[in-house]
This record gives sequence, C-alpha cells and structure tokens, in this order.
Amino acid sequence: MSLEFLNAFKFMKKKSILHKMDPRAKLLFSIIYTISALLYTKIIPLFFIFISLIPIILIGKLFKQWIKSIRGLSFLIVFIIILNTLFMSLSFAIAMIFRILIMVSAFSIFFLTVDPNDFALSLISMKIPYEFAFSFSLAFRFVPTIATEAQNILDAQQSRGYEMQKKGLINQIKNLFPLLIPLIICSIKRAFNVAEALESIQPLDHSIVYHSHSLLLRI
Repeated sequence: MSLEFLNAFKFMKKKSILHKMDPRAKLLFSIIYTISALLYTKIIPLFFIFISLIPIILIGKLFKQWIKSIRGLSFLIVFIIILNTLFMSLSFAIAMIFRILIMVSAFSIFFLTVDPNDFALSLISMKIPYEFAFSFSLAFRFVPTIATEAQNILDAQQSRGYEMQKKGLINQIKNLFPLLIPLIICSIKRAFNVAEALESIQPLDHSIVYHSHSLLLRI
C-alpha cells in the first residue's frame, strides 16, 4: 500500500513560471481540464488531453512529485482495469484510467503550486466573504496534515508487526481498515480541536488580518 499519491496535495515552494501565476488562473485551469476529462469517454481524446499536461508539469518542475502521486494510484488503476474489463470492456477501462489521471494531474498542479495564504487572499480580493475564504484555506491546509497523519499511522501499524505490504487485491482491501479507522478518528479529533480553538479566539477585524498582506495578482 502506498500513500505517495497524497504528496500531490502538498504545496511545494519553487521558482518557476507556474508558481508565479495567479492562484485563480490555476484553479480555472484545473476545473477546465477536469470538465474536459468528463466530457469524453474515448481513449484518443483523453490521451491527448493527458499528454498536454506533461509540458505544464515540466515547466512547473513538478515531475518527481507527479510521478510519485501517479505511482501511488497503482492500486486504484488495477482495480479500475479489473472492474471495468469484467463489466464493460478493456478500452473503456483504459479510458477511465486516463480520465482519473487527468483529474489527479490537473489538481496536483494546483495544490503543488498554490500557497494557501495566496489562495485565501485571492478569494477575498474577489469579494468572497471572509468566512468562506477562511474555510477554503483551512481545508487546503488540512489535506497535507491528513497525509502526514496517515503515514504516521501506517508506520505505527508496521512497527507493531502488522504486515501492510501484503500483495493481492483482497489483502490490499483488508489493509485499508487498520489505516482508515484510526485516520478517521484522528481527523474528527483534530476537527474538534480546531473548532474549539476558533471559538476561544476573540473576534478580529478580518479586513486588517488579511489586507495587511498585499496580494499581487500575477499573470
């Protein structure tokens, strides 16, 4: 079992043209690619859409992180091939794999190149209420935290002698339960802690908090 695909949702600070772009432009880019992937069910158009993402990934210097995220989805890819081949066809299964790869790659580009602070500031500059902008920013930061927590749980289970790397589809499914149940419990506890911390904070002037940092809209 590999959790490397979760690294695709962790911001990586680098010097590239892609990192300097406006967060809203990158969000729109990810949505357009996702919609494009959902519009087609044939292999050829999905293949060309997928190939068009690779130069963008190279420009953003994200190739290593992208490869790790794709490699981490190997279990899901095998599951899709088996399921769709049995009930549909092999060509449809391959098309669905390209669809998932496109959506994961597009949003990997977004999460890997967008700072949560810049994203929140860009939302506020669009006159989106502070509460919604803060919620998006908090959810943005929560994903890498869950990834780290999942890796810690996986390491803890392995240190107790539980074999998490067993091969076979049935064993892979069984291995999810010792990981998911503690992860869900830890996530709920963390959410309650965040809620209590927010309730304990005195109300602030949100305009001062966020507008103290100037947001430069980049092209």
